[in-house]
Amino acid sequence: MKSGKQVTLINLAGVLLLILVMAACAANDSTPKLPPASDTVDDIPIEPTDPAPSSDQVAPTPSPAADSLQPYPYTTPLPPPTPTILDGLYTKQVNFEGTPTPCRRCAPYRAEGGTWTLKLDSGAFRVSHDGTGFHGIGSFTIVGDKLTVFNDPNCHLETGTYIWEADGRSLVLKTDDDPCAFGLRAKNLGLGVWIKQSGAEGSLIDRCQPPSLEAAISGHWPTPEGC
Repeated sequence: MKSGKQVTLINLAGVLLLILVMAACAANDSTPKLPPASDTVDDIPIEPTDPAPSSDQVAPTPSPAADSLQPYPYTTPLPPPTPTILDGLYTKQVNFEGTPTPCRRCAPYRAEGGTWTLKLDSGAFRVSHDGTGFHGIGSFTIVGDKLTVFNDPNCHLETGTYIWEADGRSLVLKTDDDPCAFGLRAKNLGLGVWIKQSGAEGSLIDRCQPPSLEAAISGHWPTPEGC
């Protein structure tokens, strides 16, 4: 039988051999080491990178960019770029009572409160809302007192028809048939009176000019300050 000293020496030799094996493995380990833990992140070197844009940062888009867009012939050829009797820039104010319902993917042509703009220009129409940044675009034709709109990307397979009435600077669009956006486009374009602000060539109209003949005769219109 082996003595106690011999057993002790064998055990020590085994421990030393195990330590040598572990040291050799550690020396050959190519796995990168993590930096030591720290109470702050300031001690950890970080390579400079370009900051990722946050969700609330939106690249500014110049307003003329919307005017540079042209309708696309989804189902109907584009009408010839011929001036029409209604060409011009129109605006209207929508008074919204209460708090608007927030939405991430808002339905197009919702009649949000604020200033709406309608531009008719040689067979192309553009609708925009100052508050939400909504933009609509498409084609239009005029035959008699009927205005037809189509090639709208919000409802590219649908056509809308309106009966238009113009009186001085005032334009009223009465819905004949327009299913676009579950009828929201009809409710929007047919809501209230559009007031012409500039002509087809872009020249501004005198703001002191009454919006209609009736308003000029009766004087019942919100006369701008200074007029």
